[in-house]
Amino acid sequence: SEVFLQAVGDNGFAPTAAAVDPVTGDLYVAIGGRGTRGAVYRIRYPRGLPGVKPAEVARLQPSPRSLDWQPGTQARWLRQAAGKDLPARLRALAHVARHRARFTADQLEQVVRANAGQPDRSLRQAAAGLLAALDRRQQDRLWPLLRGPAELTTRGLARPDADVARLVPDRGVAPGYRLDAVRLLQRALGGLTAAKSKGTVWEGYSRRDDKAPVPEKIRRVLRQAFPSGHADLDRELSRTLATIEDEDADTFARIADTLTPTSSPVEDVHYLIVLARLRGRRTPALTRKVAAALLDLDRKITGLRLNRDRHWPLRVAELHAELARKDPGLNAALLGSPDFGRPDHVLFARCPGFDRRRAAAVFLARAAREADYPWNAGLVELVGVLPPERSLPVLRRVGEEYGLGDAVLVVLARHPEARDRPRFLAGLGSAQPATVGLSLGALDKLPGSAGPDEV
Repeated sequence: SEVFLQAVGDNGFAPTAAAVDPVTGDLYVAIGGRGTRGAVYRIRYPRGLPGVKPAEVARLQPSPRSLDWQPGTQARWLRQAAGKDLPARLRALAHVARHRARFTADQLEQVVRANAGQPDRSLRQAAAGLLAALDRRQQDRLWPLLRGPAELTTRGLARPDADVARLVPDRGVAPGYRLDAVRLLQRALGGLTAAKSKGTVWEGYSRRDDKAPVPEKIRRVLRQAFPSGHADLDRELSRTLATIEDEDADTFARIADTLTPTSSPVEDVHYLIVLARLRGRRTPALTRKVAAALLDLDRKITGLRLNRDRHWPLRVAELHAELARKDPGLNAALLGSPDFGRPDHVLFARCPGFDRRRAAAVFLARAAREADYPWNAGLVELVGVLPPERSLPVLRRVGEEYGLGDAVLVVLARHPEARDRPRFLAGLGSAQPATVGLSLGALDKLPGSAGPDEV
């Protein structure tokens, strides 16, 4: 297939019907519906179709299709459900499922067996839906006959099945089937994402039903299977270990081993979230590795020119806070690292219990050493915790050179001085009401009365 017509600009193009002209061979396409603009387009081959044969064009017309039961279609659907035409096979499965009451138990079992082991996931999913619709007696009759990796995942999709767990650590099974098995285990363990985790960094790393029991056998196969060497499979194995909050020491070590100086920052964030969800004692070596990975995120992201959306500070702050809550030595390791002090690291200083004064001193010292140190509003706020005689001379310069006047005014307003009167007056023109209020408050505290121009 190839694209020969597509919309441009703001014009939508959602076809709702098509027909071939039996004489010219032109294709007519109708669009519209659901409140959108309606239209009919005629599509013609540039050189035309000289000598077109109406019978040949008629052959290209799409045949009428219906979801309703048609006399004589039973045999055709059964034949198509096991045929080589995969789209026709999928449609036949939908018809059989829709009208399953008209088929015998043997016919339904025949259709399920023909598709339960198919490589195509859509066919397996359709077969699982049909299998789930059978009564328990029919299911039990089919169960022993579906033994291959693909068939086991189809069984697991139809109803919870403990046998699917044996696929997870089996390195002789294709990674795709093992991945399907892990996702089925996620469902069996209560599903993903607790209601309270939505909109947080833990979305996708918590169980919807955290009261569902976690059999020890499942814990063992997940631990045994990780790492597999397959990126997608390892991601879901570790995610599942996070959802059950595993506390095995070897799990900690293997997850932490994924954090390296050359690993992807996207993967680093995932595995840091996993580590934050795991329970158990953190070793000093693990603390150092987590600290290094957190501090290296900004360097890696900048080097790869990746984007960070506006939720990035919130999500990373949630991640860091939980890592620090479970590891009392983490904040000290961050602050004591020689890498600490780049502007993006100010995010970590917001964590409860972080030594903000010491962090501010580190940032200030690094800024003094680096001529082009890139200040930001968060750094201004943090440096403001230092004594005024140490912080204000630097912040006055930063406010002018880096366009951070509003952020600097917040700090200056705590210790109003006459020399900053022009800055407070300028602050009255800020678009931020809070800045205007702070400036007024600071002017009110300054000694001496305001002159006519100031008023």
